[in-house]
Amino acid sequence: MHITEAAKDHLAYLLKQNNEKSFIRVSLTSGGCKRTSYSIALVAANSVKASDLILEYITTSSQALHIVTDRHCQLHLIGIELDYCENSPNDGWVFSSLQTGKTGEEVSLPI
Repeated sequence: MHITEAAKDHLAYLLKQNNEKSFIRVSLTSGGCKRTSYSIALVAANSVKASDLILEYITTSSQALHIVTDRHCQLHLIGIELDYCENSPNDGWVFSSLQTGKTGEEVSLPI
């Protein structure tokens, strides 16, 4: 999974505001018509399971971000970009497929 600098900066800001939460969990749920819905949440370190995958990203200010996902989700994150947009009518998180070019909260993945 690729994370843009804007998304890294906003995640770092959120973590700073929520001192008790130190990890970012990315998860997904299957929808109809081969659609996948992604979500992110700040979670405490004690919620991370031994079977989870932890990815580390570094912000431009050298802060480490720890992204946690379960083993099922990790294959669906290949070729996905997480961005944070502030200058659009729908500010917020955007998951995009780098493989298909599709953008949105729900991204259809080729299987």
